Amino acid sequence: MNVDLFSLYWDNIDPRIPRCQKKVADHLGLPMNQHKIHGLDHGEWMDWVLERNEQLHTIVFFDIDCMPINRN
Repeated sequence: MNVDLFSLYWDNIDPRIPRCQKKVADHLGLPMNQHKIHGLDHGEWMDWVLERNEQLHTIVFFDIDCMPINRN
């Protein structure tokens, strides 16, 4: 099964937060795709992600301050 995680953040986020989110995902072996696009509406970004990732079986959207705690 193809699964990818996606997260959007803006310029107002402490840079440690996305860095730590990526570090946790990497540790768990989860494919985290982070996009820093200041001011882009979240719904517009989600549509953009869905249109470009039709090959994936599952897409998970994470708030930038949300961390996965295990692979499940």
